[in-house]
Amino acid sequence: ALPIFVMLLYAHIAAGDDSEVHAYNFIIDRKGVYIIHPDTNRMLNKNIITDSYHTANTDDDRMVAEMVKGKTGSAKVVFDGVPSWIYYRTVKHVDWSIAIVVPETEIYKNGRELNMLILMVTLVGLTIIFFICRYMIRKTTRPLHRFAISANEVAKGNFSYPLPDVPGRDEVGMLHAAFLNMQQSLTTYIEELQETTATKSAYEQEMKIAHGIQMAMVSKTFPVFPERKDIDIHAVLTPARDVGGDLYDFMIRDEKLYFCTGDVSGKGVPAALIMAMVLSMFRSESNRAQRAVDIVSLLNRAGGRSGYFVTMFVGILDLKTGHLDYCNAGHEPPILISSATPLPVIPNLPAGIVEDWNYEAQTA
Repeated sequence: ALPIFVMLLYAHIAAGDDSEVHAYNFIIDRKGVYIIHPDTNRMLNKNIITDSYHTANTDDDRMVAEMVKGKTGSAKVVFDGVPSWIYYRTVKHVDWSIAIVVPETEIYKNGRELNMLILMVTLVGLTIIFFICRYMIRKTTRPLHRFAISANEVAKGNFSYPLPDVPGRDEVGMLHAAFLNMQQSLTTYIEELQETTATKSAYEQEMKIAHGIQMAMVSKTFPVFPERKDIDIHAVLTPARDVGGDLYDFMIRDEKLYFCTGDVSGKGVPAALIMAMVLSMFRSESNRAQRAVDIVSLLNRAGGRSGYFVTMFVGILDLKTGHLDYCNAGHEPPILISSATPLPVIPNLPAGIVEDWNYEAQTA
């Protein structure tokens, strides 16, 4: 479109050159008669005074009067129907006046041509700038488009998707470095998250196993004594977490109730295993021991060799007489519901801390 427009402009200028009126000059005498004029029919036949008299404009009348008087000057008038500038002066040694008629179109012709040239140069320059800017913008935004593709792939979880190579240290280069750092950070984070998830899953599985061990070890079936209305046995174990070190157990032998409550050091599977070992030792020793202090002393010696400790309260209740033989190993005193007061106990050390500790027995 631009070359066609430029050709039309040149065609317009060329057409105007043939149709425009060019500058010319003429000479008159003191009576206003044309001595010399481009129109030979006016020479010695026409009078400028008569020509100006028949026009409605009075500016040319004043100019003609000054020319006839032999004055020098200039005027802007409509001469022969054409807006023009007329410059006039007297010819020396003769009573003539010479005038140069320059149409306004002739004066402004070069200006119009210059304006057209400037316009064409501006249009060409803008066109060149447009293509240069378009090329530079595409060159700048092309990596951004590739970045968008890479970001979409990373968002889908493909953290190893390659990023586009961007040379230089401009804003796009900084963006490339930021994307690369983000990709590496996400990769590291996902790996750590997978490891954490796997560890947590293993831990939860371990807690389930430990919980199963713990719940399997404690007694859940409680004997009924229809002939004795004053004996009723129940127990509830609710760990603070999935698995704890709390324990209880009981057995009845020779009309005596052997029972214990305790808390093993540690949590999780190790605590559940120690708890199982403590309960196994309690049941084994309760089958032959006659005193609670003997059971506690055995657990204390085993704990010192195994590296664990446990707080326990062990009691042997004679169901016939109501006599209670008990020993405490660093555990909380039990509550007597009948009096709503703790049973008097000697604290002693938890079992497993000092292997040769001398535990004191008590009765009630």
